[in-house]
Amino acid sequence: MWLERPDGAGLNDAMIVDRAQVALSIIVARADPTMSAVERVIDATTSRVDREAAAHRLRLSGAVRVVAAPPTSPHALTASTVLATNEGAVWIGLGDVVPADGPVGTSVASDLDDLPRACADARLALRLADDRHRVMDAADLGVLILLARLFEASAPRHPDVEALDALDARAVEALDVVIHSESIRAAATRLSMHHSSLQSRQETWTRQLGYDPLSPRGRARFLAARMLQRLS
Repeated sequence: MWLERPDGAGLNDAMIVDRAQVALSIIVARADPTMSAVERVIDATTSRVDREAAAHRLRLSGAVRVVAAPPTSPHALTASTVLATNEGAVWIGLGDVVPADGPVGTSVASDLDDLPRACADARLALRLADDRHRVMDAADLGVLILLARLFEASAPRHPDVEALDALDARAVEALDVVIHSESIRAAATRLSMHHSSLQSRQETWTRQLGYDPLSPRGRARFLAARMLQRLS
């Protein structure tokens, strides 16, 4: 795949070639019988008969793990395909082999009828994976997965999300570490800070966010707002 111009390279040529390569890979994937079968079993709009036939071809039975990852990451599963989504191309695999390097999102379907839901949740989990959680299991999100399913990018941003948007990157990183640490001292160690310096930021964060992020209810608000911020 290449792009030729008579007047030299353009500013967005690399992006154009990259997206064209992804589009071609999706076309090629759909021509493969195995990949086409994967698309049918995870598509809720496909008829039950076609989905059962695809599941039989893939030898699926019982619970099945759905794995979502970027199309460029290394994959070991053969029962897979590449989907074109609103968030870009996503690799979808069926099986228990999970790429260890991440980012990866996973979810388990209890049966054939549950596969479309598991695929959607795996894609959500992939979008929530980060440097601290390279492999995100939708089951680990608990009740938060319900909030993630309701997220719509076109909806007005919640004031809690806007408050996070107003913080600089270092403040958000520090809050992420504090919220996910067992204590202020443990968080300070991870951030290479003195615990008293980190503790003194609590009042600043409370003023900026409009709530205390270290209180039980504040932690829940922060986690929910941070998840919606990642999804947007």
